[in-house]
Amino acid sequence: MTSNRWTDRHSDKMILKYPLNTNKDMKSNRWTDRHSDKMILIYPLNTRKDMKSNRWTDRHSDKMILIYPLNTNKDMKSNRWTDRHSDKMILIYPLNTNKDMKSNRWTDRHSDKMILKYPLNTNKDMKSNRWTDRHSDKMILIYPLNTNKDMKSDRWTDRHSDKMILIYPLNTNKDMKSNRWTDRHSDKMILIYPKYKQRYEE
Repeated sequence: MTSNRWTDRHSDKMILKYPLNTNKDMKSNRWTDRHSDKMILIYPLNTRKDMKSNRWTDRHSDKMILIYPLNTNKDMKSNRWTDRHSDKMILIYPLNTNKDMKSNRWTDRHSDKMILKYPLNTNKDMKSNRWTDRHSDKMILIYPLNTNKDMKSDRWTDRHSDKMILIYPLNTNKDMKSNRWTDRHSDKMILIYPKYKQRYEE
């Protein structure tokens, strides 16, 4: 009764019964309440649910299987989900990962390797490793992997050394020869202070 599942009397095989007042969406293996648009999810056979992560584990192994959340469609390319009734994006925890909530990064459960996920409502500029807000020209910067941010200088340090790496400031283009940056929307020049060098006096 707890799981609303039935067992075959002559074996351990689980068989699923159609819940009352439901129709089955065969493609998504979900059920819709006949009298509303509310979606109800049925436990797949041979699975247990991890309530915290909203994931399912195969009863006979540690393999994780992901179930489509209710009222969502999957964007297969980005491995993101969209709320069916709005443009709001919701992110699903990738399998075998833990989330570092502070940095919005994910760690591979079986190693220290960091993997970065596309932030919600963003597109990636692959060349500059920057992200643009889908709904505006505002640029948002993502913490590079294995780095810490020096908040004062708006620079990043390699976590495993003192090597400094410089990130393109938001809304700027770099003049490589002069090591200066130009404001994308004007001719105003802005100078970035390299590490261990004196400031240029204006």
